[in-house]
Amino acid sequence: MKTIVLGAIAIIILFFANLAWGSVNIPWQDVGAIISGSQTDETYRYILLESRLPAAIAALLSGAALATSGLLLQTAFRNPLAGPDVFGISSGAGLAVAIVMLAFGGNIALGFALKYPQRVRKLILNGANLDPWGVKLHVQLPVVLGYHITRLFAGKRSEARQKMELLGLMVNEPHY
Repeated sequence: MKTIVLGAIAIIILFFANLAWGSVNIPWQDVGAIISGSQTDETYRYILLESRLPAAIAALLSGAALATSGLLLQTAFRNPLAGPDVFGISSGAGLAVAIVMLAFGGNIALGFALKYPQRVRKLILNGANLDPWGVKLHVQLPVVLGYHITRLFAGKRSEARQKMELLGLMVNEPHY
């Protein structure tokens, strides 16, 4: 019983540490204020409610689901070494993640830039599409073409102007 209580306390502490610590450290008091609804700093609120809280909840739920599924696999097959990779479940899960990422997107920074364009000076592309000399051409070319195409329509619609400004942050240096 003592182990379960200590484990639960550790999970709660780590859950709130996950909310507070990251590339932008949010003070503990602000985390509590945002969760209770009394915080007014929009940047911290957006980071916490749009990025960290959903990720932390998803981590808790997926951890619980994985523990349950592991217990069920080991119990059903009466084998303490039974795992998802043995039965091909891991491959199916990877496919499901790829489908969800394609369908719903996974770029919180882009959502932040669209919602608060006045706070974004420059949007940087990073990840697997970079090489030592910068962004690979097959990645940068559609962004540059999209920028020039939306520039043509920017005067006609405000939505096109917003997209043009966002693509401009990716293509050009920001204009202060």
